Amino acid sequence: MARAGFAVILFGLALCSRLALPIPYQGSGYVFFYPAMILSFAVCGQRMGAWVALISSLSGLMLAKWPQSHLIPGTDAVPALFFFLVSSVFVGGTMRGISLVRRMLGEYTLRRDAILESGLFGFARVRERRIIWANHHLERLLGYGPGEMFGLQTRDIYADDSDYEAIGAEAYAVMRDGGSHQTECLMRRRDGTHIWMELSGTLADKAAAEVLLILVDINARKRAEAALRTSASFLARTGAAAGVGGWEYDLHTSKLIWSDETCRLHDLPPGYPITPEEALGFYTHEARPIVAKLLREAITQGAKWDVELPVVSAKGRTFYARAFGGVEYEHGRPARLTGAIQDVTARRATERQLAESHELMRVTLNSIADAVITTDLKGNVEWLNPVAERLTGWPVEDSRGKKLGQIFSIVNEPTGKPVASPVTACLNERGTATMPENVLLRSRAGSVYAIKGSASPIRDDKQHLLGAVLVFHDVSEQRRLNKEMTYRATHDLLTGLLNRAEFESRLAMFIGPDKASETHALMYIDLDEFKTINDSCGHHAGDEMLTQVSALLRGAVRERDIVARLGGDEFGLLLIGCDVARAQIIAQKICAVTDQYRFIHDDKRFRIGTSIGLVPVDGRWPDISTLMKAADIACYAAKEAGRGQVYTWTETDNAISPRHGDTQWVHRLQMALDENQFELFAQQIKPLTRHTDQLNCEILLRLRGPDGAYISPGIFLPAAERYHLATRIDRWVVQNVFATLGTGGNADGFEMISINLSGKSVGDPSFRADLLAMINAATFDIRKICFEITETAAIINLLDAEAFIGAIRRAGARVALDDFGAGAASFGYLKALAVDFLKIDGQFVTNLREDRLNHAAVRCFIEIAQVIGIRSIAEHVETAEVLDMLQSLGIDMVQGYLMHRPEPFIALIASTQTHDQMHYNTGNQHAAA
Repeated sequence: MARAGFAVILFGLALCSRLALPIPYQGSGYVFFYPAMILSFAVCGQRMGAWVALISSLSGLMLAKWPQSHLIPGTDAVPALFFFLVSSVFVGGTMRGISLVRRMLGEYTLRRDAILESGLFGFARVRERRIIWANHHLERLLGYGPGEMFGLQTRDIYADDSDYEAIGAEAYAVMRDGGSHQTECLMRRRDGTHIWMELSGTLADKAAAEVLLILVDINARKRAEAALRTSASFLARTGAAAGVGGWEYDLHTSKLIWSDETCRLHDLPPGYPITPEEALGFYTHEARPIVAKLLREAITQGAKWDVELPVVSAKGRTFYARAFGGVEYEHGRPARLTGAIQDVTARRATERQLAESHELMRVTLNSIADAVITTDLKGNVEWLNPVAERLTGWPVEDSRGKKLGQIFSIVNEPTGKPVASPVTACLNERGTATMPENVLLRSRAGSVYAIKGSASPIRDDKQHLLGAVLVFHDVSEQRRLNKEMTYRATHDLLTGLLNRAEFESRLAMFIGPDKASETHALMYIDLDEFKTINDSCGHHAGDEMLTQVSALLRGAVRERDIVARLGGDEFGLLLIGCDVARAQIIAQKICAVTDQYRFIHDDKRFRIGTSIGLVPVDGRWPDISTLMKAADIACYAAKEAGRGQVYTWTETDNAISPRHGDTQWVHRLQMALDENQFELFAQQIKPLTRHTDQLNCEILLRLRGPDGAYISPGIFLPAAERYHLATRIDRWVVQNVFATLGTGGNADGFEMISINLSGKSVGDPSFRADLLAMINAATFDIRKICFEITETAAIINLLDAEAFIGAIRRAGARVALDDFGAGAASFGYLKALAVDFLKIDGQFVTNLREDRLNHAAVRCFIEIAQVIGIRSIAEHVETAEVLDMLQSLGIDMVQGYLMHRPEPFIALIASTQTHDQMHYNTGNQHAAA
């Protein structure tokens, strides 16, 4: 309504002859030029402005013919009036087109790119009539420095408070309802001077009541309008300022006229006499049929055109031109074509660049594996990528505008308590904030993910903070594997107790000079009859007994005390905050409990006992090694005292000094190496999936004690590892096996002979060199030899194991991965270890029939071996039922007491020679027959 009223006023002004300015026209007369015509377009818009201009033109004709005025001696006003009319329509259309493009590119251009920072437009974001952001162009237009407009009230930039109240109230009312507003008003610079600006506004964020304002400097245009109202070159100059050229083609005379700006756009001199054929020739070959068609439709149908087509200038410069116009009628018939042209190459390049940048960003953020969430300065969610949508359970449409805490709910894994989002710290401290450890994300649907990530600030090129970006990823599987590996690295898998390394690590926290005022007690516990049960009933029975004894030890101490399996049948127990007197009572209780305990297997009852070495833990111990040595000595003394005893260590006890535990073992093992006291035993490995007359076996090591009985390897081999003698023992075993096989061709009866190597040997470069030298010097087929490496040793020294296995296999020998399943992350490490056999750990085999989980594990291990193309071996096979189950699962080879009890290696060799001789004699008899 305001525009209509203003149009009426302008129409009245147009009727006033004093506002009519005589302008020469083609040397034959004058026309009336009414400034109201142009103002009608600027104020009333294109459509209503056209009506006002038309009525004003008609009134001008009437005034020109009005004899009483005597202002103009003669007139030929119609062509010029129509030229002014069309040009005005074009100018109005052009400005509104630019406004449309600006609104389309507004928010994305503001937030994602700085391409328009130095362009023609000023941008401002307004919330509650306060400016919360302005681009550099607007700051320069209004005379402010970078960031100085932040927080200004919009009242501060209006030249007049009445304009602020009238225009601002109307604009905000429209924009709050989702509409857009456009007006022209006088604005105030910082220095108090005024500037005319075209102000457009639209609602950017309804939830936040945020408005986007677009301001264009029209000060020059306003000055030009005022200065050029009396000039006949008004339209030409206006077109040049806007980069717009006009043209007119008379359908009667076939005469084409280009404005100076049109000539300039085509790199022609002003006033160039252009022909219609030349004009059409400036369009590219592909565009010419389009232009011809549009002109025909305009003449025949009265259609208007508005297209963007490529043009080649007179200098060969190619640019994109926006061409639009229409036909003018006289007496109901087409009289002329009028149009305009504008170079839009820069705008199209900007649009293309924006589109490409947007697409690149979209594809990139949608393709990465990390989740990404962006927020504004208040921590409200603006955008999520697909990964973030999946992990949070929130679609981007539902989450936009919500507080981050509603979408991104994180808690501490151990405590379950909420954790502050890193975005909060990022926005407060204006820097990168890392997410704390052990964080869980609870999704909208209740799913829980372990995550890790960080938040970083989003800034513009002037380092103004715009918001934050949160990047995180799902580490659930990684955290699960880490926990599993940590557990396996710190616990004994058979009993669930801590292992030796972890026990000593925790024990170290209780010794040292700073712990002199504290008193704790350490027990070194050794089972007295473990070897008897292990040898009589097999390994599975020994494992079961160890598990039961572990439960007894747990039940005999407090929850805060530390219990560990140190190796074999040895246990460690740390009583925290317990003096020696109290510890002696607890130790005697443990001896009594184990003495009353009976292990039952196959209707047989076994009695076991414990020997306990007790050591006070205080500030006297300089290191763990010394403390554990004292505990070992005390335990040895308890055994020597008659077993089932508790022996408390004292520094002055003469009974212990000749029996130092490490001295005893070091001396005994070194003597066995030097005097060849070790003996080689062997246990056969039976193939199930194929037949062979040759034997497969594993070399076992035995050491005869002073009483003539064999000492279990489970006792002396851990001691050898502990006192760094394992590599020397491995070297002795390989040398003696090779020497035995190289004597008289004894290797012919064997298909495979397995030799165990310790983890120390695998990582020892000198041992590897010696082993390769022995392999190269061997006088038998080295392919018969298979070296067994435990999975745990291979994993701990993966790089060494890979190098060792590669060197051994290149030399011709084979490699087996022993105790498979007892280590950590077995499946993954198989890809790195090129072995020939997979030897399944006995703990999964012994109770295969009773334990469904073990059954599933063994089946899985066999399938893995089949997939990677290697043979599987099951050890500790001691019952026919277990053998049948393994056979049904597809195991390749088996080993255990059911098939063969270990015997001296020499005896096994002799049996192969006897077998070969019998086979030879039988063959001769068949041949003679």
